[in-house]
Amino acid sequence: MTRSAIILVFLVFQLLPAVEARVVPDWPAEFYDPGAERGDPADLVLPLPCGGGMAFQKVEVPTDPENPLSDRPLRLGASDQDSGYLDYFVRAYLRGPFEDGDAGNTHYFLARYELTGDQFAAIENDCRDPSVPGRIPKSGLSWFDAVDLGRKYTEWLRSHAADDLPSRHGIPAFVRLPTETEWEYAARGGPVVDALTFGARRFFESGEGIDSYAWHQGTSRNKARPVGTRKPNPLGLFDIYGNMEELVLEPFRMNAVGRPHGQPGGVVTRGGSFRSIPGDLYSARRTEWPLFRISDGRPSAEDSFGVRFVLSTHVSVSDHHVAGIRDRWMNIFLNPVDDFDDPVAEISGLIQGETDARRRAQLERIGEQINLERRTRVEVGNNYRRSLVRNGSLLLWVIRDSNNEIRQLSRRRARLKVWLDRETNAAKRREFQENLARVESEMARQQPVRLDSLQNYAEILEIIASSAELEQYDEAIALLQQELETLGRVQLQELVEEFRRDVELYMERRDMSGRELLDLAVES
Repeated sequence: MTRSAIILVFLVFQLLPAVEARVVPDWPAEFYDPGAERGDPADLVLPLPCGGGMAFQKVEVPTDPENPLSDRPLRLGASDQDSGYLDYFVRAYLRGPFEDGDAGNTHYFLARYELTGDQFAAIENDCRDPSVPGRIPKSGLSWFDAVDLGRKYTEWLRSHAADDLPSRHGIPAFVRLPTETEWEYAARGGPVVDALTFGARRFFESGEGIDSYAWHQGTSRNKARPVGTRKPNPLGLFDIYGNMEELVLEPFRMNAVGRPHGQPGGVVTRGGSFRSIPGDLYSARRTEWPLFRISDGRPSAEDSFGVRFVLSTHVSVSDHHVAGIRDRWMNIFLNPVDDFDDPVAEISGLIQGETDARRRAQLERIGEQINLERRTRVEVGNNYRRSLVRNGSLLLWVIRDSNNEIRQLSRRRARLKVWLDRETNAAKRREFQENLARVESEMARQQPVRLDSLQNYAEILEIIASSAELEQYDEAIALLQQELETLGRVQLQELVEEFRRDVELYMERRDMSGRELLDLAVES
């Protein structure tokens, strides 16, 4: 290459925009993302001091990214009355701090594993070679220790790897403890599971062994185990049940029969630990610990306490964003759905006090319009509730019909397999094999029908159970029964009654598993 050509190449490279290189961990992946060793890498890996790394999973929250006031309503908690003051059903709301306009949702990042001993040492700048014992979660941390670790890690990331952090409006994320809602939403499987699985006590069927997912009292030998050695939950999070009970951000509050109680308390941990019995490992489980030990006044720091960090950012990240929030809020504030507790009564009062005939006539027309809109709204609501009940009842019929078909096909398949094993005649064997293939094909067609119907059934039950107007559904059921009686639809009348029974039973156990809901639906 000539001298002039070399100079030209040099000048071209000088004009190219600088590309920031990602900080890649020096540690082998088994020490910060064991799942990657099995071909399932984390969604995001951030560097740590000492050449280490920390793996995070992206948790999507389906909500409008264009509307900063939009968030996702959730039903969390469990149905056990004995522990209801701790973890009974509660309404919660969630929005991710990071926006994805293409996907039409928001998201946050939750650590894939509990903080290990090696990762703790790296954050404290105690550099050492990673090891298998170093993969055991760091224990003995108080809530104050955990919060301060998030601070230290954030400061290091902002100084050494700011471009690796997810950001919003150019503001990079920070590290903190997760809120209870963030933790439980992710523990249940977030958006990657269906409504039936999300609402269940656990993210797997009750017949599947807890040993596959968690280190607990029966398997742990009373000590924590290296992270990532059990199966992950549907979001790819490891040790979400058992191993270490994980500290969360906010203080404990009792469940006041569906809402947080007004008195803040001590430290909250989630997920259970290596000391928990299997029955205490479920998504809604909460434990309160004193913020300070009774014995010596020091911060509580049990050997079962662990940490799983989340990446977040503050809400008002820029002037432009704050202006958007203010505009949205003012629009709702200035244009409420109902300006008065009773607009008709308000208008009637104005009419009675108005002496001008022209203005009185205008107010009367406004009152008539409000009455018309109110009647229309009531009628639409009644039709919606009646339609929901009818659809739920029809889904009940589809579930039972497909379940009966699957059971009959299953029995027929079992008989064909027995006959096939006993038959020695080649022609007869071919006939049995062809019949068996047809039966299995029909079973494969029917099973998704039953599953989809069951999931839709669960969604309808949840809509009704979450309604503040349950008595209006009883009115809708009574009206529908009258219509069906007039039409002579006796079978559908019976299904409506059984659907109403299922609503009552579901409200008592809104976290039942798919198997339990199927048993409920097919029970005659």
